[in-house]
Amino acid sequence: MSQVGLSRGGCLVILVLALGSPVAGRADPGPGDVFREYIWRGPYVNAGSWQRVTHAGATASGADAFLPNPVNRVSIDDLTGAVRGEIYIELWGGHAGTSRKAIRLNGHDWIPIPEPVTIPGNSGDPRIGSAECYQQFTYPSVVVPLDQLHVGDNTFEFSAGPQICFNFGWGQWGLYAAAFRIYYGDDKPHPTGRIVTPTSGSTFGDSLYLEAEVTGTTAVERVDFIARYEDFDYEGNGLYRQWHYRYRYGSMENHLGTSTDVPHTAVWSTAWVPDQPGPIQVMARLTDISGLSHMTQPVDGLVLERPGKAVKLYKPFDVPPAWQTRVGNRHRSRLFIGHDLERATAARMMLVTWSGGHADAIGINDSVVVKRVGGAHNYSLDAVPLPLDLIRQGTNTMFTYAQTTHHGIEVMWPGIALLVQYTGLEAPLPPVADLAVFADELADGWRLNRREETDIGLTADQVFAGGSALRGTPAPGFIFFLEMTASVPVPTSGYRSLHLAFFPEDVELTGIPAFRLYVNDRAVELQGDTFHLDFGSPQWQEIEIPLDGLGLRFPYVETLRLEGRLQGAFLLDDVRLVAESEATAVVEQKDRTQPSGFALLPNYPNPFNGGTTLRFVLARPGDAELNVYDLLGQKVAGVTRAYLTAGYHSQTWDGRGDDGRALASGVYYSRLRHDGQDRIRSLVVLR
Repeated sequence: MSQVGLSRGGCLVILVLALGSPVAGRADPGPGDVFREYIWRGPYVNAGSWQRVTHAGATASGADAFLPNPVNRVSIDDLTGAVRGEIYIELWGGHAGTSRKAIRLNGHDWIPIPEPVTIPGNSGDPRIGSAECYQQFTYPSVVVPLDQLHVGDNTFEFSAGPQICFNFGWGQWGLYAAAFRIYYGDDKPHPTGRIVTPTSGSTFGDSLYLEAEVTGTTAVERVDFIARYEDFDYEGNGLYRQWHYRYRYGSMENHLGTSTDVPHTAVWSTAWVPDQPGPIQVMARLTDISGLSHMTQPVDGLVLERPGKAVKLYKPFDVPPAWQTRVGNRHRSRLFIGHDLERATAARMMLVTWSGGHADAIGINDSVVVKRVGGAHNYSLDAVPLPLDLIRQGTNTMFTYAQTTHHGIEVMWPGIALLVQYTGLEAPLPPVADLAVFADELADGWRLNRREETDIGLTADQVFAGGSALRGTPAPGFIFFLEMTASVPVPTSGYRSLHLAFFPEDVELTGIPAFRLYVNDRAVELQGDTFHLDFGSPQWQEIEIPLDGLGLRFPYVETLRLEGRLQGAFLLDDVRLVAESEATAVVEQKDRTQPSGFALLPNYPNPFNGGTTLRFVLARPGDAELNVYDLLGQKVAGVTRAYLTAGYHSQTWDGRGDDGRALASGVYYSRLRHDGQDRIRSLVVLR
C-alpha cells in the first residue's frame, strides 16, 4: 500500500516575547502585526535532530544520562520599537503524563508552558481529563517580558516535571527548533500590501487563485498565504477550525502556498479540503529581505462550493490516553460515517505519529491498511490512501499494532481521522412517518445483540400495540444489556424523539441502582427524575425522549442499548423514532383537478401491491428525474431520468427495486427533481 508523506521531521519551538508580566496562551500573528523571527535549530546535545527535556527528579534507570538539561543560545539584533513577543513551541509531548513544562530566559524565573485546554474535550477517555496523559505534538505559545531579553546572545533552557499519569519515573518531552518572534509598533518601517485576489465574498471551487499586491516601497522577498477554515487538526491542539499552518524547523508548512516572485501568486488546491460549515478567511504574510514581516488584513466571507462533489472530514473519538503501541498490544479509536459510501470515490487516513516506523500494522475495522509510516524516533504527518471497501457506514474502528519491545508507535492527538471524497452525494430526505425499530418484530435493517446469559424472545401474552412484544429475562448477577443496531444509521433530521413502551412484570434492580438507555454513546437514566420507570407498577409505561436534548456526537441514530443490573422479566414494545409533526405537511401535497406549474401528483393506486402509476406535471421542458426512496433516505428504485416536454406525464412502476427484487411492505416516498426544484410524495407498498 502506497502512502503520501506530507511532512516529517521533529518538533519546532518558536519563542515569542512580550512586554509585561509572564502570560501563557495561544498568540499567533494577527492582521496588521509587524514582527521579526529569530530561529534556533540546534545544536542538539542529547539527541540526533531534537532535544530531550528531562525531569530533574527522574528516578528511572538511564534518565540521569540526559541531565542536566542543555542551555541554548539565540542571538537577537533588533529590539528597537519592540512592543511584545511570544514563545511558540513545536513540542513533542514525550513520555505520557509529563507535567510542568517550562522555559527560562537568561536565568530569570521559570515561565510555564501551557497545556492545550481543548485536549481531550469529549473525544478522549472520560476517566482521564488531563492533556498531559495523551500523546501530543502541539505548538503552545508563551508570552514573556521584553525586559528579560537583550540585544546579542540570549540563553534559554527548558524543564520538565514528573509524570502525573502512567508514571514510570521519567518525565520527558522534546523540542526541535525555536523561533523568537519580536513584535513592533506600526510606526516601524515595514513591508505593506494587500490581497487583491480573491475579494471578500467570493465563491470558489476545486482551487483558489491567490494574489497579493505590495503597496509600499519596501521590497518583499516572500509572501505566505494562510487561511482560517476547518480541516484536519494539523496543529494537534484539538481545534479543527483555526488559522491553519505549522512550523517545521522554523519553516512554514500546511498553509495555502508561498510566492517568492512578482507577481506574488499561489494556487490552493481544495481536492482534499473538507466541506466548510462557514465562510473562509485568507490573509498574507509579507516578509522583506531583512526578515521583517507584516500580516495583511484578511479577506472575509469566502465560500467553497463544489457542485456535485463533496469532501467529508470524520473526526476520531474514544481516543486512548498514552497511545504508544508496543509488545504485541493494540490501541484503537473510533469515528463515525453517516454518508452514503456508494457515492465515495477516494479516502485517506490522516494521522501524526512519533516513531511510526516501529509499527507492524495500522488499519481500520481489523483490516491492515499500511504496515508503518514515518521513521524511528521521529515524527511524521501522513495521508495514507484507504481502500473504500474497508470502510463501513456507521462506526469504524481505527487501530495500531506493534510487536517491538523497544519504543512503540505513538499516535498524536487528535488520533486517526478520515477524509472521504464523494460525487453526487445527496442530503437525506425528510421522513414521512414514524420509523419503527420494534413493532411486533425487529424492523428490517436492525439487528439484536444481547448477553449470552440473557433470555430474549417474543410474546403475545401482553402487548402494548400489535400482536407481540419483546420479553427479556436477565440472568441474575450479570449486568444486563440489550442492544438494537441499525445496519444503516438513521439520520435524526426530521425526527423529534425516541418512543418506547415498557412493562416491568416482576423485574427489579439489584446491586447498582441504575437502569439506562444509551442512544449511541449518550446515556439516559430511566430511573431518574426526568424519566422514571416504576418497576412496582405492573402496567405499560411510555417514555418519549427528545433527541435534541441528548447531545448526540453525530446527527444519526445507530444503536439503542438498555443496560442495568436486573433480575426478573420485563416487556418492551413500540420502539420508534417519532417524526416531527410538520414532516407530513412537508411531503404531502394537495391534489389538483387542473394541474399546472410543477407538481408531483398522488400515485394510483396507493396503497398498492403489484404496481402503481406515478403522475407529474412539468411547467417547462427540461431534464427530469423521478426516484423512489425508503424511510432512511436510501434510493431504492429509479423510475425515469430523461429530457421531457412541458405538461402532464405518467410512469408505471412495478414496485421493484433497482436490483429487480420486489420491495417489502412499508412506507416509501417518490421524489421528482426538475429545474433545480424537488417535489416529494409518500407511497405505501402492501404485500
